[in-house]
Amino acid sequence: MSVEYVYCRLAIPYWNFGFLGGSAGHGRRILGRDIDASSTYEHPIYTHLLNICMQQCKRIQSRRVFDEMPERLAYASKVSKIVHSQSLKLGFGLEGRLGNAVVDLYAKCGNVDFALRAFDQLESKDVIAWNSVLSMYSRLGLLEQVIQHFGSMQNGGVSRNQFTFSVVLSACARLMDAEFGKQVHCNVIKTGFEFSSFCEGSLIDMYAKLNSVTDARRIFDGAEELDTVSWTAMIAGYVQIGFLEEALILFEDMQILSPILYRNLSACALIVNVFS
Repeated sequence: MSVEYVYCRLAIPYWNFGFLGGSAGHGRRILGRDIDASSTYEHPIYTHLLNICMQQCKRIQSRRVFDEMPERLAYASKVSKIVHSQSLKLGFGLEGRLGNAVVDLYAKCGNVDFALRAFDQLESKDVIAWNSVLSMYSRLGLLEQVIQHFGSMQNGGVSRNQFTFSVVLSACARLMDAEFGKQVHCNVIKTGFEFSSFCEGSLIDMYAKLNSVTDARRIFDGAEELDTVSWTAMIAGYVQIGFLEEALILFEDMQILSPILYRNLSACALIVNVFS
């Protein structure tokens, strides 16, 4: 068993609870030698720091709707700062997956300043890092920032994926920005994501909220796989403009064509509220 592994298992937990005080020298003195940059990604401490971030992100995501969320966010925010600090002090920097994980954890905690600071420190800003920033702004309701950073992403030549477009289309819907939404739709088609379930659902939702139910229905009818978001958005779109009969017919279609999705409480509650 290597000394690095022993240190990784024994020292890192003390960082989590603040007992080491974030001293820059602890890691190098215990290890007795510098970290080899060429093997950074395989280093056990690098891996452990990465796992800490990923575990915290999963906990936040899985418990987002529960009452203890503020405490969980406070703890995760503290952990993110510790991991970020130690990754820099130990010479890892914010390279590779660890850098993305730190940015994502800050973003999920809603810590905008630290998320952007870590983002700026990334050696390579890939689509994963950009998506974390876009999602952060979207969750905080800073929709203009979503649009602005999407433009910066495009100008930087970063390839977008279905998650990128999903976040931006949602922002367009909430901003009621039909013109830019249609431009993003064109980008979706050009990049080949028009049949992605994420993009299909987001497009249907956007056009429905913009009262363009004809466009929403066209995408809905051409969708390869209809998910909960698509059904609910289309039904809500009809309800929004007063087409209650069409909404009920579509709800009945969902019972027949997608019996599992029929258990979707959002769509059921919507119909019950309208016709009760």
